Amino acid sequence: MSDKVEIEVEELAELRTKAAAYDDHAAAMPGPADGQLPPSAWRAHPPMPWNEAAVIIVVVLLVAIAVTVLGLWFGARTLFRSIEPYGVTGQTVIHNACPVPLPSMYLSQCDRPVGGAHLTFTSSSDGDVTDVVSEADGSFFLSLYEGSYEVEAQPFEGMEPSSASIPLTLSDGEDPAPITIYYTK
Repeated sequence: MSDKVEIEVEELAELRTKAAAYDDHAAAMPGPADGQLPPSAWRAHPPMPWNEAAVIIVVVLLVAIAVTVLGLWFGARTLFRSIEPYGVTGQTVIHNACPVPLPSMYLSQCDRPVGGAHLTFTSSSDGDVTDVVSEADGSFFLSLYEGSYEVEAQPFEGMEPSSASIPLTLSDGEDPAPITIYYTK
């Protein structure tokens, strides 16, 4: 045989001797019960090369960042829009409160404020009720969150509201136009 082959055969024999010695040494240590694989076969997988691990870490981080940014962009717009309340304003008035009959084109001049009128705003989604009482000048203000509401005016000092209820929808981040609640004698 050539010298090179002899060296390789000797190295192989030396490696086998070391592996057998390792197996004998490991078998003497506490480990798996008899009949199981020898300790040299315990190694599951070779360690992952650094480059593959780095690529996996970078990809996972990029996906996490993308999900966070998109979540903040879309979620925050919806979240902040629904958390910030809307300012609902309006006025309660007695419609056609003139002491003498007037032609219809002058009736709006006879509207008078109703102070102390009780209004109820009921949420269509969860039935939550918010009450407000108009000021002496007939004005009212309250804060409500996004959603649909039914506005009901309660009878007041012998006067009836002109409509049973008024629908109100709060959306798009804009405060609604002022509401006018009319009472009749």
